[in-house]
Amino acid sequence: MRVLLTKHILFPAVQFLLKNRCWDYYKELEQTQWYSHEEIQQLQWKKLKTLLEYAYKYVPLYRQEFQDAQITPEDINTPDDLKLLPIQTKATLRENYPHNSIAEGVFEKDKIPNSTSGSTGSPFEFMMSRQLMGMRWGRYLRGNTWTGLNIGEKYLRIWGPHGKPFTERFSIGFALNMKELSAFGMDKQRMQEYVEYIKKYNPKIIEAYASAAAGLAMFINQEGITDVKVDAVITSGETLFEAYRREIEQAFNCKAFNRYGCREFGAIAHECSEHTALHLNAESFFIEFVEDEQTANTGLYKIVLTNLDNFTMPFIRYEIGDVGRPADKVCPCGRGLPLIAEPFGRMIDIVMSPSGRMVSVHYLTLLFGDYNEYVKGFQATQTQEDKLEVMIVPSERYNDDIGEVLRQKVQEHTGDDMEVTFIPVAEIPPSETGKRALLKSLVD
Repeated sequence: MRVLLTKHILFPAVQFLLKNRCWDYYKELEQTQWYSHEEIQQLQWKKLKTLLEYAYKYVPLYRQEFQDAQITPEDINTPDDLKLLPIQTKATLRENYPHNSIAEGVFEKDKIPNSTSGSTGSPFEFMMSRQLMGMRWGRYLRGNTWTGLNIGEKYLRIWGPHGKPFTERFSIGFALNMKELSAFGMDKQRMQEYVEYIKKYNPKIIEAYASAAAGLAMFINQEGITDVKVDAVITSGETLFEAYRREIEQAFNCKAFNRYGCREFGAIAHECSEHTALHLNAESFFIEFVEDEQTANTGLYKIVLTNLDNFTMPFIRYEIGDVGRPADKVCPCGRGLPLIAEPFGRMIDIVMSPSGRMVSVHYLTLLFGDYNEYVKGFQATQTQEDKLEVMIVPSERYNDDIGEVLRQKVQEHTGDDMEVTFIPVAEIPPSETGKRALLKSLVD
């Protein structure tokens, strides 16, 4: 009954209230996901050409970029031609915001300001439109259904602060049958409260930051709680490491689904029920994998995205700050959407030793995952170019000998030119956004 109410009454009403086409876009995406790979590419290229022509005419920043490259949109006829335009970063867009990066002639009533959380630096302001918000929600809804969820079934979200207006958050949350819990201050007492709440509310799906879901899962597993069951857990906002996935799937007796996204773009890619890799929301994004000095010989590439839907403030060849790689496989689900391989990691998750050796958060999570009976959590911080401090939350089985074994393994990974120290703590506090960065650098 609730599912039918959501589909036929609530979401159409929300769409009317918010003056965007969120439900219409979702229904369109339900169709286009089954396009062939070639049809998806044709759709992408048509939208990309339209965006380039629009940006050239109406956005001063991109008009200047075309002129500097001595080209026009007519000169871009293949994906390789797109490389004639420079890569944009938060820094370049911040320098040009708002006068040069926002399209000329956009009515003020159609502009929706937003900003990133600032978890990887200072907050980054950008502009959207009502229709773009509808497209973002459409992608979000489609990804949710890939878990087996019928829209309108009970949905629980463990999340940080929103950048969304109250009307939008409340109306869509009500239509989705969604409840929210805070990712802040998840100590043992609060996690016990969350466990009881989950049992009482009985959601079909839980969505959470990867670290919040893994932290709650570790608590459930360590406490021997066996009666917490949901149909799926969606993680987003942070990298879903394999150690996290194991904990989550054991605790909640279900599969974990990785959603990859960011504040600027919303949902970018999502795992389907086959768990082959992540499907790119290619109706909305054109992706490039770019190798440079930082990623050379790592098997990973910087992710550069063009948002095909944002005409208010176009993001063309935008370096999102993440690394990843394409998946060299075909998903048996039959969707024509291209695949992106795991893992993803933010560039902030990788620090460099004085000699240029890369220190990866992925290595650290695998290491501490192998020793999870001794260490319940960790956070590594590069405090100086040659110093790495590792806070650990020891279990009752932890001792100094185990600590030294772990420290030496980290030391071998960083090299002798970086001093590694371990600091036992009772708990690792989250950042202001509710996330818990596992590896961060204080070095400019």
